[in-house]
Amino acid sequence: MSNSTLQSFWSYSYDHSTVYIYNSAIEDLWGYGFSRGHLYNALIGTLRLDDNSRFWLVNSTSNTYSEATRSEVYICWYLNVHVIDSIGQDVLAANVTAIYPNATVAESKSTDSNGWSRLTLMEKMMNATGEFPIGNYTVEATYDIYAGETSVNITGNQQTTLTLEDFVIPEFSSFLILPLFMFATLLAAVAYRRKRAHVSAPLTYSFTYSDNKFPFNMTFLEIADCVWDVF
Repeated sequence: MSNSTLQSFWSYSYDHSTVYIYNSAIEDLWGYGFSRGHLYNALIGTLRLDDNSRFWLVNSTSNTYSEATRSEVYICWYLNVHVIDSIGQDVLAANVTAIYPNATVAESKSTDSNGWSRLTLMEKMMNATGEFPIGNYTVEATYDIYAGETSVNITGNQQTTLTLEDFVIPEFSSFLILPLFMFATLLAAVAYRRKRAHVSAPLTYSFTYSDNKFPFNMTFLEIADCVWDVF
């Protein structure tokens, strides 16, 4: 269900049903049996859970929580991480990782072309006996041999900036060094084969290099009627 406003909605099942709710407002939400609920960007009046139900709330709030027997509610938020180099430039494809206090990985993603990555992290778990906050996460950003980190206590949606010290994005990407070297070798071979040869018409040599991130193409055009002299 998404983009809805409901006065009452029940999720009631003893057969492991799962409900997904997006961008909605609900007055009363009930969970029974072994039901599972995943709520994103939702507003809830009252959340009532019983039996073995489990509900995850991401960027969602409820005015009243009622958990009985072995039911549990997991409160989660968004952490937006901006990764920059030492002079403030956005870093593409940096790896951003959030680590729990017990040193296990909570979530890991790569930054986009603007240097941003969004992680979904848990603030706390709630059940009939109380609330159990996660505590401080360690958030790391890495790119090649460079790294930066900070500590974040999630109590709502947050954003942070991580700087990769001593790293500056090169104007000339290192990914182009290999293809340009290969192209230069190709030109040298062509020059050697055509040394002191007259060219009566333009000739075109094409060179293509490609990988998953940086496709590269270059075309070389000989000028008509030129003479190659290689010593």
